[in-house]
Amino acid sequence: MKFTLLPFQEETVADLVSHIRNSIDEVGRVGLQGAGQAVVLVAPTGAGKTVMAAAALENLFFGDGQSLGEDDELTVVWLSDLPNVNEQTMKKLEAASERFDRRLVTIDNNFRGDELPPGNLYFLNTQKLGVNSNLVSSGDDRDASIWEILTRTIRRNPAKFLLVIDEAHRGMERANTSTEEATTIVQRFVLGFSDLPKVPIIVGISATPERFDAVLASTPRVRRRATAEIADVRASGLLKDRIVVWRPEHGLEHSDMTLLQRAAQSLLDYQVRWHRHATEHGPRLVRPVLVVQVEDKTATSISATDLEQAIEAIEEVTGPLSPDAYAHSFGDAPAPISYDSRRLRYLRPADIDDDPEVTVVFFKTSLSTGWDCPRAEVIMSFRGAQDDTAIAQLVGRLVRTPLARRVESDDALNGVALYLPKYDRGALQRIIAKLRAGDPDTLPAVDVEEGEGQVHCDRNEPIFEQIADAVGRIRSYTVPRPRRMSPVLRLEALSGSLSDTGILEDAPDQADQQLVDLLFERLATRRGTPDFEEVVKRSREVGLDATTLSYLTGETETAHLRVESTSRSLERLYDQVGRKAGAALHDKLWRRIRQDGDVDGDTARLYVIATLGDANTQRALSVAATQMFDDWLAEHADSIEDLDDDERREIDELREHADEPSKIRLVLPDSVRARRDNRSVDWPHHLYCDEDGNFPERLNDWEKAAIEQEISSNSLVCWVRNKPRGRGSLAIPYTKSTGEVAAMYPDFLVFRRDAGGGIVADIIDPHGLHLEDAPAKAKALAEYAQKHGTAFGRILMMVYDKDQERHVTLDLRRSEIRTQVRTVTTTAHLQSLFDLAGDG
Repeated sequence: MKFTLLPFQEETVADLVSHIRNSIDEVGRVGLQGAGQAVVLVAPTGAGKTVMAAAALENLFFGDGQSLGEDDELTVVWLSDLPNVNEQTMKKLEAASERFDRRLVTIDNNFRGDELPPGNLYFLNTQKLGVNSNLVSSGDDRDASIWEILTRTIRRNPAKFLLVIDEAHRGMERANTSTEEATTIVQRFVLGFSDLPKVPIIVGISATPERFDAVLASTPRVRRRATAEIADVRASGLLKDRIVVWRPEHGLEHSDMTLLQRAAQSLLDYQVRWHRHATEHGPRLVRPVLVVQVEDKTATSISATDLEQAIEAIEEVTGPLSPDAYAHSFGDAPAPISYDSRRLRYLRPADIDDDPEVTVVFFKTSLSTGWDCPRAEVIMSFRGAQDDTAIAQLVGRLVRTPLARRVESDDALNGVALYLPKYDRGALQRIIAKLRAGDPDTLPAVDVEEGEGQVHCDRNEPIFEQIADAVGRIRSYTVPRPRRMSPVLRLEALSGSLSDTGILEDAPDQADQQLVDLLFERLATRRGTPDFEEVVKRSREVGLDATTLSYLTGETETAHLRVESTSRSLERLYDQVGRKAGAALHDKLWRRIRQDGDVDGDTARLYVIATLGDANTQRALSVAATQMFDDWLAEHADSIEDLDDDERREIDELREHADEPSKIRLVLPDSVRARRDNRSVDWPHHLYCDEDGNFPERLNDWEKAAIEQEISSNSLVCWVRNKPRGRGSLAIPYTKSTGEVAAMYPDFLVFRRDAGGGIVADIIDPHGLHLEDAPAKAKALAEYAQKHGTAFGRILMMVYDKDQERHVTLDLRRSEIRTQVRTVTTTAHLQSLFDLAGDG
């Protein structure tokens, strides 16, 4: 694979490959006479289904690099309902893996042959299978129909024919669920019909598989499922965080071109920000695209929207752009369009993302399905307020992040700007509701906010230079996810990252040696013991009950027999313990046994099964992998921090799969978002500010009182509102009443000069004692002060007492106060500490 899979993708692919291999084994055993197999990949929109499918197919075609080699008998057909979807899928597979070169074949009307040659991945769409298609009949120069070709291919080797159904929920509606008769073309592959036997192994891919499941439920097929959880997809950064929607103020008429110019200004802003990001953080420059949705054609023009006027409006903002910077994707006019002053080239939707020159694309509806363009970060629509669904479908194609991760350094780059000049307030709220709800076919549910009042505040660099050393001393934490990778897989991924980045080039070899040494020692210790030999015996043999029925007496007699396992049964058991252990440790241990011992291959496999199947050995393996993971993170902490954003992000994601919160360095971003409205205040001296040097923010009464007190001090250098923003926030782990570990974010970081003129950092956290989690958060802050207090001048918990009009403050840098707070269990207990120990 050319891409490094994210942890959740690795787990999902491992499950998917395991299920498919088990299905292949079963069909290989029973052939076409069996019930059939179905594997469902449940992949939410934006999960990277094609990348995961590419990884799984690469494993199936070319082996896993360990125990399984290349399979030159395998034939895979990828079925979708649109030709352009297949085209883009092919491009993604080629981009994901160089090993598919010359193995991707499109089945079109020119396809000829008696059957599909093995070793290839074939692309077929249901539109080619209608009654009027040349593919479905023989004659002329075609010796066989596509149904005959598929039938022969399936019968050649049923276990080595896979059908992948993309968007498997489509075409699965059924009028009568009690019958097995196919009502759509795609159902014919699942259920079979007169011209085609039911396909023995089906792999369905869908974000919403309920309809597919319902069809499968009417069949005796064995069903297996591999699922990418939506929470993991959101946490991964594969999807943009938000859609920012703009409309004209007060429903102004004739505001189309004005808003188009605002969209062009947004395009320039994205260009500047991406250039800064590439220069300072790497690894590559993203070239943003403005997509402009125009009105349908009229009797006299290609569109009711004046395209020449639109280009003039754009260039009043951007300045002259090159001729190739503009393109159109009009499906009803797929050719260049000539005007008096310029020529507008045609660009197919599937080619937009890879085109190095295009900056502005005009289209009507052709971009709504069948393509993805993460570069398209600004959208302008001239269409009316009745086109909610079309606009939602369009946005669904644009929510993937260009770098396949969040941008920690500039939050503005984690959103899409959407301009809707013909939407009034009511229509705007309607489209916002549609975008927030999402759509299983085209759009994941996204966060949506109105653009009015949004402010991008950049970091004050001269001030930041003064406080940089103090910031560098602050440690934050990554809180583990509820659903985590196994310690062995986590260590394998970390070793790969350390090796790829040059921090520890032989990390994979070190990890393998330590874990295999542990397993070999466990084997040497247990070998020969009664329980070990019993496991070996059970694995070597299969128990059978033979029942004899006497037709004379009607009596039955049962005898218990033990027969030797077949080589294939042994291999399946061997693979099962290997998948459970991870990192191909079963193969590595097998080679070590063969190298150091005098046993044959099958006996060595039995020893592996007995070793990796032992619960105590699995626990010891997890402990060793966890210890090595933690040791490497601590040992190479400085080198990891010096990596560029992409490389460091890979390791940060692994921290989220640790068993305990992981310490990281605070990295304040280059820019943050804020919002100015009738409830916000323009605050001075914030590290991030607008053109006037202010930071708009809403604060409650006790937060206002706390920050006003700091601003009034002559020692203040700057302050930061500590909102959740990845590495750019101070996150402190705390334990909820449910036992779940979560992150708390103290409200403010304050930087000031001490008596000696040096810069010190303070934590200031105005507290609401009415909140249920106040004691747990207070205790966590005290624990943090115990570990990291020397990096701060003050660590203040504050409560504003309205009745007495005073602040009550606990400074957790003071050991006697910190000790008391660490014992807090209830709100009343915490309140009593403020009353007794707080400073008014």
